[in-house]
Amino acid sequence: MKLSSEADNIRYDAWSKHVIVGYGGEKFLAGKAVRGQGEGGGLVILDSTGKKTGEIAIDARPESLQLEETGTRIFVNVPIVER
Repeated sequence: MKLSSEADNIRYDAWSKHVIVGYGGEKFLAGKAVRGQGEGGGLVILDSTGKKTGEIAIDARPESLQLEETGTRIFVNVPIVER
């Protein structure tokens, strides 16, 4: 699977055996990429073979992400964009 050069936040979930990658890219609106609408990003979920099993669109490039230690949540830090 190919991601943008902004794919620099990587976490391994030992419980599910998935890799979660935060990346920058196109702006998303209602879960669909909107070309030319600024920087967006998301999280992609990969299985142990590198196959994409899920994706979460985010309206900004994730700066950092952490997995909840005793639960199923992902905490994502995104920058505030002033207009």
